[in-house]
Amino acid sequence: MLTNKCLSEIKEYEMPLKYEVDLQDIYEISILINTMIFENNKVDYYTKKVQGLDRYFTIEHFELAKNIKKAFLNNNICKMLNTNSKYNHFEYNSNFIINYSEFQFEMAAGANVTLLQHHTKIGCDLKFTSTKTLQEFKDSCIEYSYYRKAALAMDVLDLNNFMLIGISKKNYNVFIIPIKKGDDNYKTGKKEYEYLSFNYFTFYGDLNKIKRI
Repeated sequence: MLTNKCLSEIKEYEMPLKYEVDLQDIYEISILINTMIFENNKVDYYTKKVQGLDRYFTIEHFELAKNIKKAFLNNNICKMLNTNSKYNHFEYNSNFIINYSEFQFEMAAGANVTLLQHHTKIGCDLKFTSTKTLQEFKDSCIEYSYYRKAALAMDVLDLNNFMLIGISKKNYNVFIIPIKKGDDNYKTGKKEYEYLSFNYFTFYGDLNKIKRI
């Protein structure tokens, strides 16, 4: 099944990172922050643990998570998106059609979003960033392929609108980038996921099922 993680692995194979990143540490700290915001009952403030995660966090990690949670809940747009929304929503499309250049192919694809507001059909991804300004966050969206993940989610989940929300780990500023299907950020992300999906399909798909369009 095609997911954003698969596309990241293909991209890493083609263009290895020029620097080392402790992805597991970033992932686990993100789980702490998300859980504290959306599933606070799963956080043990005494032992500094999160349900389902075999790790003890530091006092500094908990202070970071508390400050980011406060920034999220104090932002009117974040509060609106968090109303009547489903947290960590995943959907699967067994017949997802992708067009790349003059080729068309079909494969199973899945996508998840931090929040999905069903009644407005708005998806949202929440990012915890080291950037300090909106422009720096926009640059990081290109570097870390956040637009790609947003575009794939919009197409798999059939969403016309999406919000990328970044909260700075440095100054706790909240950065919001709205994406509408067809706009430049959506096109940037869609172009990248179509290219990487084609390469993924040539590795794992049935090449006889590629059509010319």
